Amino acid sequence: MLVRVTITTLCTFLMLATAAVGQQQPTTTTGERRDVTPPKTPEQSIPHEFELNFFGGGSYYRGMKDAFDTKLVRGGVIGTQFTVNPWNKIGIETGINIYGVNNIRFRAFSPEGSFGNRTFSMYVNPVFHFTDRLARLRPYVSAGFGMNTYYPTREAKAEAGVTGFSGLDTSIKPALNAAVGLKWRLNKAGWAGLRFDLRGIMSDNPQFKIVPAADKTLWGVQPTVGLNLWFGKKHQDREFERTITVTQPAPPAVTRNNITATQIQGVGDVCGGTPVNLSVAATSTPATAQIRYQWQLNGTNSGTNQNTFQFTAPEAGGAQTVTLTMTDATTGPLAASPVTVTQRINVRPYVRPTIRVVSGAAEIPANGNVPVIATVAGDCGGALTTTWTVSEGRITPNAQNPTQATFDATTVTFPAAGLGDQVKQVTVTANVRDTRNGAASATAPISVRKRAEALQVADILFSARSAVVNNCGQRILTDDVYPQFRNGYTVVLVGHTDATDRNTANLDRNRAYNVGRLLATGGRTSANKIDPNAIKVEWVGTDQTAPKKSRQCEASVREAAGRAIAANDAAASNRRVEVWLVPTGAPTPGSVRSLKDLPAQFQR
Repeated sequence: MLVRVTITTLCTFLMLATAAVGQQQPTTTTGERRDVTPPKTPEQSIPHEFELNFFGGGSYYRGMKDAFDTKLVRGGVIGTQFTVNPWNKIGIETGINIYGVNNIRFRAFSPEGSFGNRTFSMYVNPVFHFTDRLARLRPYVSAGFGMNTYYPTREAKAEAGVTGFSGLDTSIKPALNAAVGLKWRLNKAGWAGLRFDLRGIMSDNPQFKIVPAADKTLWGVQPTVGLNLWFGKKHQDREFERTITVTQPAPPAVTRNNITATQIQGVGDVCGGTPVNLSVAATSTPATAQIRYQWQLNGTNSGTNQNTFQFTAPEAGGAQTVTLTMTDATTGPLAASPVTVTQRINVRPYVRPTIRVVSGAAEIPANGNVPVIATVAGDCGGALTTTWTVSEGRITPNAQNPTQATFDATTVTFPAAGLGDQVKQVTVTANVRDTRNGAASATAPISVRKRAEALQVADILFSARSAVVNNCGQRILTDDVYPQFRNGYTVVLVGHTDATDRNTANLDRNRAYNVGRLLATGGRTSANKIDPNAIKVEWVGTDQTAPKKSRQCEASVREAAGRAIAANDAAASNRRVEVWLVPTGAPTPGSVRSLKDLPAQFQR
């Protein structure tokens, strides 16, 4: 069974292989010598279609591991083969081993049993040649199947009867064979030659009607040599003479056109959204040859038939591959081989500007300044320009570095002085813009604090050598001091004297005390009383460094005799008491050296 399956598989494979081989007609050129094969004629389409071979050689088999340890001993073989060659390298051969001598030896007996045996075989194989049908030497391989007949001689059968093997008889078995060999043409006409063949044989166990049935395999090899005859064409069409030798001058050398080119120029890192200009310097030989240019951007044909190419880099960035193929406009065998150059371009993405502002201090005094710094960033937008604005006050950019500026709060305005500090929030804004009009802005808040300030009310003036507060002075207290006084204020009174107050001791002090009494008691109207604890006094004699703030009362204010102050009395502005409303936390007036409480006797 194994032999049958193996034979069927191998034969199928070899028959399919014949469809893959085409005919070849040799034409070779060496130097000035050229072998030429004339055109075929219908009679020459299948030259030397048939072969006949007569051969002889040896036959060798390996022993079988059956019950009798059977061995077909080596012997000789003669036979004939007939081959049909329908294709250039593929043929089909049938062979007959007419006579083979392989005696039977049963080696399991002692002494050994031995009988005469003749082997007759017939097979059909496809054969594959490694060279063309016109070659003198044609190595080949062959494989196929057939039938082997193993028959003992009459003498062997008679002798077997005597020795107890009365059933000894012929065995017919299917067989697989495979061969390698060489066919060698001996004469110029190509019809006679030799064939050397080495063939392997495999078949089922020849049982000779006496060996017990067993799935044993017989292996053998047959080296042979024989006379090979080719025929199957007319004499005038002899295939072996179809190849003729013609000697002619070598053809003149042919020079093809040539294109040379540099790498793509004008490349490197570029910014997204910007134009990219590329070029290639190319020359042709001869110079009259016309070059065609085909550009590709990322695998897509682009541009025109020029040695320059422009495209706009994508804003998103990313690598771009530019390929240029240069071809020769000339057609035919002289055309130059195409030349291709490729360049990879790195495109940086366009990044819009960004900005961040930091102030050197979160709060500054109303008369102070502070540096502010802008941190800007961006890419592929060109130069960045930074500008500054402020909601109030003044901001001055740094001339050497516009990303730095100084905010000045001296021009920030506040309402009239009131109780406690005043704080105003100012917004500093920095703007950045690139050359592609991409812009961004950022702000920083700055608190400007105006400290509480003392408010100077109109001075209370006195007549010479007097400490009595006249009607004009009381009117000032009623109209200017009481309405502006608030809880949290301190009334500071500073007394002064003048050279016209000579020979009068403590006049500056008494003047301050008397004004304090009017404020503590309410003067003409008790509803205007000010807490005595909120009244402080000081006196400085003739020191007039403190600012003066005198005002005349209306004509309707009548004065007692000797208390009126004439408008032309220039010294009257020195005979005074400064009146200050000082909010909590505000500094005291500059003329004050040491504040004192209002004595108790002046508080009622």
